[in-house]
Order: sequence, then C-alpha cells, then structure tokens
Amino acid sequence: TRLPKLWAHFYNRKPEGVVNDRWMQLPKPLFSKLGRALLTQMLKRMSDGKPPKVPHCDFVTPEYATLDHITSYKWETCRGIGNSFGYNQFESAGDYQSAEALIRLLADVVSKNGNLLLNVGPCADGTLHPAQTAALEGLGAWLRVNGEAIYGTRPWLRPADADPNGTEVRYASKAQALYAIVIRPPANGIISLPADIGGEVSLLGTGERLKLERAEGRARITLIHGKKNEIKIITTRTNIIIFLISMYSLLSLVFLVFFVFIRDLIIAITLNLI
Repeated sequence: TRLPKLWAHFYNRKPEGVVNDRWMQLPKPLFSKLGRALLTQMLKRMSDGKPPKVPHCDFVTPEYATLDHITSYKWETCRGIGNSFGYNQFESAGDYQSAEALIRLLADVVSKNGNLLLNVGPCADGTLHPAQTAALEGLGAWLRVNGEAIYGTRPWLRPADADPNGTEVRYASKAQALYAIVIRPPANGIISLPADIGGEVSLLGTGERLKLERAEGRARITLIHGKKNEIKIITTRTNIIIFLISMYSLLSLVFLVFFVFIRDLIIAITLNLI
C-alpha cells in the first residue's frame, strides 16, 4: 500500500522520470535472512527463471537477454561486456564480448524497439581491461559512421529477415527511410531479401550506389567487393541504404571511446525502499 504513494511522490518530483520492473513488494517476513533464502530458491525453481511481473513499470529490463519480437512499449536490455556487472579477475579476454558481437546485439535490440544498457567493470584501480576498451572503441567507431541507422530510429514492419545462405538482417526505420543492418553478410556478396524491399540502394557513409535486381520473387542486392567482416543494414522508402561495416577496415581506425558508467539501479530497486 505504500508503493503507490512512493511512485506518486517520485513522479510529482520528477515528471520525466521512469520506473523499471526490477522491484517487488514483499511481505515483511521475507526481509529476514531465512525469507530471502526462501525467495531465492522460489525464483530459481520458476519455469522461466524470471521474477513475477510487477503491477507498475514504465519499461521492462531483461538482463543478459533480448526479446524475440517487436514491442509497442519501450524496453531495455542490460548486460556487462563480460559475464558479470563488476570486474571478475577470473574472466579472460575470451569472456568479453567483441565489438562485432556488441554491434550485432545493438542492431537486434534496436530492431525490436529496445535500448541497450552496456555495463563495464573497472578494476580496483579504476582502469578497464584492454579487451573491454577495445570492444567499446570498436562499437564507437562503428556508430560514428552508421549511427544514423540507430539513433532516433523506430521498428519497421518486422524486425528481421534471413535467407537460406545464412544472410541475416535487422531493420530500423526513420521518417521515410528503412535501414537494413546485415549482421550476417552473404559469402557470395549478394543479399537476397523479400520482394517488399525496393528503391534506390546505397552504402551509408560513402553514398555509393548498389545494384538491386528482381529474381525469383526476391530483391537481390549486390554488395561492393573488397569489404571483409561486414555487418549491413537496409532501409526502404524510395531509397534503401545499406551499411557495410568492416571491423578491420580504415573505418575501424576512427575510435570513439564510450565510457558507460555503472548504474546500480539497473539491477534492482532496493527492497529497502519498499
């Protein structure tokens, strides 16, 4: 019964504020050590491993997970670059997400109307592991060239497409433009997409025009040769913009260091507030 008053106080003081779903109102007996242990075991035994839905939130925050569909509401996935939110001395470089993996994750989340909250885990002296720094710099370099397909965009009619050759794209839209991010590029250099993709095709960042043909009821787009390890995006209106992202091209030399500060509130609103 106290939570409605708490939310009312919060919104009255901060009208632009938002509340996530990382809280639960619990009976007083569960505040004891025994009660918390019991609650932990109950949550572990739930079929999906997720806590129950809360009666009010402005957005949901799946942790180390994404959704499989477009939502009408905003959501935010949160995760660390490694397997934990703080620095873990037992994690090696292999435990950290690469810049390429983070780009794919970001594209997938954005295509479904979500935000990505990325956590870094500083060492005791405040420095970051070189692998974390490299991942942030790589993601920043990619956004510097291709941020138009991320910032201020909205979901399209569907979040993704794939073809039998293993090509995968994630969509985002803005105004009359549709961006198709090719997170798994085709080995033969030809992207095969459904027939509703059409118009002029160009490469974001350079403006280079790409060839689009119709064949077997599909839209076939020929990519520019000489690009390696690429992640692509397509947009439709009259123009289709394709992004080719080469993690080891000259574009990767443009570094934009993203320092994402740790926000304790992404984990949960402390039960002591209840």
